Amino acid sequence: MKTQKSSAKTESGTRLIRNFALVFSLSILLLNFQLQGQQKQPNAVEMRSSAIPQQPTRTFRIPDNLFQIQLVTVPLLVGRTYNQDEIAALLNKAGLKLGNAVPVEDNEKIGIILSQSPGLRQRVRPQTLVDITYGIESKPIVPGIPENVIVPNYVGMNIDQVLGRLPNDRLTLGSNSEVSSEQPVGTVVEQFPPPDSNVDPNTSVALKFSSGPQQVQTVDVPRLIGLTLQDAAEVLKNNQLYAGSLKQAVSDKSAGEVLEQSPPEGTSVSIGSSVDITYSVQAQDEFVMVPDVIGLYPDEARKVLYEAGLQIRDIYSQKSDAQEGTIVEQTPRSGEEVKKDTPVVLAIAKHTQVPGWMYWAGGICAALILGGYIGWKSGRGNQQKKTGEKIDPRLKLIVIHDSGNQKIHSADTSQSIRGLQLKIIPDKGVQILKTN
Repeated sequence: MKTQKSSAKTESGTRLIRNFALVFSLSILLLNFQLQGQQKQPNAVEMRSSAIPQQPTRTFRIPDNLFQIQLVTVPLLVGRTYNQDEIAALLNKAGLKLGNAVPVEDNEKIGIILSQSPGLRQRVRPQTLVDITYGIESKPIVPGIPENVIVPNYVGMNIDQVLGRLPNDRLTLGSNSEVSSEQPVGTVVEQFPPPDSNVDPNTSVALKFSSGPQQVQTVDVPRLIGLTLQDAAEVLKNNQLYAGSLKQAVSDKSAGEVLEQSPPEGTSVSIGSSVDITYSVQAQDEFVMVPDVIGLYPDEARKVLYEAGLQIRDIYSQKSDAQEGTIVEQTPRSGEEVKKDTPVVLAIAKHTQVPGWMYWAGGICAALILGGYIGWKSGRGNQQKKTGEKIDPRLKLIVIHDSGNQKIHSADTSQSIRGLQLKIIPDKGVQILKTN
């Protein structure tokens, strides 16, 4: 009896293991096919690259020294996660540098950039420092340790008054500079960190105060029409002027020759002003500079790209800590020169994204459990098919001692006994097996 029960258990276990192995093998095979399919498909970078038509070879290029004196646009930093290396790299790509990074207590926006100076899309000189504030967790009030400071609003006050107040406000003076303004001379027109910021004591406050209306320090705009871009850049630099927007126009002139300028030649402008340039390109060489749309929403980006002579090719989601729904990546990148009407691929920030491997792991586990259950049921079904009887491995046999007869019967008379082996032992009694 024990031998047959053991054999049945072994056969059932073998069948169960075999079904597990079969289902597991099929799952691995399907996973392998899926991975091979993914390898055959281009990745996100390849897809974005393939979406951009191959650009023709240029017959000229804008000289680097023109870019060095061209005013640059400040990108959007507010709403991004503060990572010093990443923010510095982003500003460096735009031709700027990271200035002061001031922590401000804000439990709702921990690690998020709260403000920036200069602000979004301001046109500034290359290598300008951009200051930021970012949120940190509020500190508990501890007796004996000075509490944080709420930055007052100094805008509109005289710079001398502000300097006298700073020590009492438990703040220090950071960088200060004069800017041309219609405000009275010495009036604070801008401050950083902004008012109401919750900062550590002795935090430095940068101030900009008015130097009065624009001083008479002017220069006549030189003639740029007819010059190459290379020569135009040198002339602007020698006259302490900057290049503004660079536009193209198809003409029969030499590629890169200046066709128009604004302001025109001879106009008296203040030193440090910018001059917009329109230069010549051949029909097959219509190139435009890709604007920076990082941080904008798709509708805003579409308008900016359209005005630059470009269009949106595709928009896809990408996991990012930036403000959800804003652009976090663009291809081609800002500052690149591409053919007019080149399609641009944009990635927008998405906060919640379930990794694909979790779906696969869940599917494999479910397949293994289901396969094991099917295998177990199949093994039991095969045994039932062979005998046509219901088998209960928990059948209990009870030996009843009496005066001369030993009777063995089941505790549950509704169960049937199959394959029970009896061994006859000669004695004076009678062995009787009752199964029903």
